Amino acid sequence: MKSKQNFKNIILYLLPALLLYSIFELYPMIQAVFLSFYKWNGIGGANLKFVGFNNFISIFQDKVFWMSIKNLGIFLVLGIVSVITISFFLAYLLSLELKGTKFFKVTFFLPVVLSVTAVSLMWKMILDNNYGLLNTLLTNIGLGNLARAWLTDPSVCFIVIVLINSWIFIGYYTIIMLAQIISIPKEIFESLNMDGAGEFTTIFKAVLPLSWDVIGICIVLVTANIMKAFDLVYVLTSGSFGPSDINQIPVGLIYYKSFISDQFGQGSALSTIVMILGISLSAVMYFKIFQKADNN
Repeated sequence: MKSKQNFKNIILYLLPALLLYSIFELYPMIQAVFLSFYKWNGIGGANLKFVGFNNFISIFQDKVFWMSIKNLGIFLVLGIVSVITISFFLAYLLSLELKGTKFFKVTFFLPVVLSVTAVSLMWKMILDNNYGLLNTLLTNIGLGNLARAWLTDPSVCFIVIVLINSWIFIGYYTIIMLAQIISIPKEIFESLNMDGAGEFTTIFKAVLPLSWDVIGICIVLVTANIMKAFDLVYVLTSGSFGPSDINQIPVGLIYYKSFISDQFGQGSALSTIVMILGISLSAVMYFKIFQKADNN
């Protein structure tokens, strides 16, 4: 009843945020959908030529697009599994308040604070096939046969990029899950200890089920971050997303179509496809995860 009485005040307070959201989020989304049906070179004042669904047809006929979708699928599966799994177990270890916990909290979170571009350049130097630290170390310890061009070898380069992305953001999700784990009532752990439950039972019978809501939120956030990942891949591949588009992802293809090929219509069509895909994936994950949480 109080909320209904203050309805006008609530709307008034929400209006600035809604206005900003509409200008910087909704309007660009609507504009991208609009431009996806036109041929435009991106130059202001240039004529828009209506082409209907031709931009979408061209995108779906592009082999590079399907390669980028395949890479996105690999990125999502490996990224979600690695980030969520490692973050959860790191959070659980930190919740035990072992010696050095404060140091490790800062260490794990440090990559999140740093610029993605700076971290990408750091890894690019570490993994350089000529003077990189990793190949030099492998050679010096007698494992030179394992040295390779980590960022250009088609058999490993994209997996390496995915793992670097996971390394950057693991600390962020570790802190989120840690906040959930330490909020679990201590009586539950004391009861498990009295029943003689080991660490395995504690984790999978108590901590995991009670943290499922937060884990679900983290999965949705990881999915959203991967869907719009660009700067890391761009820097590590020197802007080529190669060799031969082997590291191409949908957001990178949007950049190439729009700003390199001056095909803003196709770039907008691809943006629309990625937007629909991202919303659909997030919605499905959200409802599936929280449906499971409610059942638990």
